[in-house]
Amino acid sequence: MEEIFYFTPKIGDFPMNYLDSEDAARLKANVDRAKKGEIFTFMDTIKTGDKMLYWQNMYSPIYNNHQKVIGVFCFVLDITEQRLHKLEIQRMAYEDVLTRVHNRQYIELAFEECLTHKEEQITVIISDLDKFKEANDTFGHATGDKILIKFGDILTKIMPETAVITRLGGDEFAVLLPEVSENQAEFLIKLVQAEMTVTDIGVTASLGAYTDSYQSHKTFVDFCAMADKKMYENKSQKDKADDVSRCCYCYSCL
Repeated sequence: MEEIFYFTPKIGDFPMNYLDSEDAARLKANVDRAKKGEIFTFMDTIKTGDKMLYWQNMYSPIYNNHQKVIGVFCFVLDITEQRLHKLEIQRMAYEDVLTRVHNRQYIELAFEECLTHKEEQITVIISDLDKFKEANDTFGHATGDKILIKFGDILTKIMPETAVITRLGGDEFAVLLPEVSENQAEFLIKLVQAEMTVTDIGVTASLGAYTDSYQSHKTFVDFCAMADKKMYENKSQKDKADDVSRCCYCYSCL
């Protein structure tokens, strides 16, 4: 008790004397339920200091020989270790092992939640890394892995906290942005590209965004296809601009 709540209870004291008003009210409600003859269990979370504890609670009435409730039995089991282990397994199931961003399974679930919550604006950004295969083949997979990790870090840095950042596979990433408009998405794309110019990542990225409402009845695959189309349009324009720049450079050298 001392290690958890930082005080030493005295034998015979009433437990509610050691609780704040909110916790005391919860305890009283649970005791009252048990007094009415109910047996129940539930998991509770307790924040103490910088730690989060998980407890399994069981309440049961105590009867005398005449089947009259004379007290309440409360049993608390510390399941913190088991709970944290379960949460870690869940995290690993929805996380890309290399980049530590989410995986496709997670973003698909998050997209379905957007539909359930009837989001009026749902945006998906698709991106891939230009000439990543050449860099990977030339400098090796270890360098390729570092590039992917850095790009995941850039997306995490730039995107809002509500964004679901995902590696779909290879060098293809997707970002799900609930309640983000098309103009806002384009601004975020510019921020990503600006960050890449000042970060020693070794490649550039092409990105495209698509925004629609839950009422469009489009699937996550549909959103990705539309964003992918926009991405390739942007990539094509960038390639043409690069060709013009090279031609101008060559002409200036003559």
